[in-house]
Amino acid sequence: MNLCHYGCGKEATHKLKNGKLCCSSSHNKCLQIKNKRPLNNSCAKKIDNHDNVLCNYGCGKTAEYKFKNNKFCCSELLCKCEGIRLKNSQKNTGRSLTYKSIEKIKTKAKLRHPIKQRREKPKECDYGCKQEPKYYFKSVDRWCCSDNCSKCEAVRKINTQKQIGHVPHNKKSPEEMNDWQLYKQLVNYYTTISIRNKFTKEELKQRGYKKGDKQLDHIFSISKGFRLGLLPQIIGSGVNLRLIDCTYNLSKNRKCDITIEELILEYEK
Repeated sequence: MNLCHYGCGKEATHKLKNGKLCCSSSHNKCLQIKNKRPLNNSCAKKIDNHDNVLCNYGCGKTAEYKFKNNKFCCSELLCKCEGIRLKNSQKNTGRSLTYKSIEKIKTKAKLRHPIKQRREKPKECDYGCKQEPKYYFKSVDRWCCSDNCSKCEAVRKINTQKQIGHVPHNKKSPEEMNDWQLYKQLVNYYTTISIRNKFTKEELKQRGYKKGDKQLDHIFSISKGFRLGLLPQIIGSGVNLRLIDCTYNLSKNRKCDITIEELILEYEK
């Protein structure tokens, strides 16, 4: 049986990085090392002051501890001595904290964020949806019909219109795209509009990549629609969209579950 190298007498269960065997995952947890440690980690040593030596830091009290610099003190820690505390307080009197003073922080805050008076409530939303405003955004000084401006119908319409021709980061511009990439971008644009009109929020929350989750599926695939020259409006319409099981959608890949004739008849209804 291999014993602990630190002398506690227990069986060694761990091998440390320095090659020694130990009873614990760290040598600091070994009982032998714990017993060697002093209960107090301060550098001051308590003394028996029979000669009534006074504290060297000017508090006038009798010394009870001795530091490594051979000076005597009334307290175990230097910061607790009244003589040192008086010196520190005298140094700080009349001292102005330049960058941390309260007055300067207040003035900087006023300059950065000037206090705006709340504007009167208008009859219509400031974003142009012509609905009654209910919420006020202080930072922008605008009234809105929703608690978030992205929920406003006018803002949503503007955002959907911006999607065509918009070039995200690290993506090609429309001039650099080929026919297939442009076709796919147009289909995605019409798909986002159809999703909002066809599905509810609760249905869309079920989407995911785990077992039992659902995914959005184009019944007639985008790639086949591009090869046959179908309009992107038809492929991205609500007639061609459905929510199906995740595993089935991945196995389906680019296959179609509907013919062109059926798709066009459904679209023209």
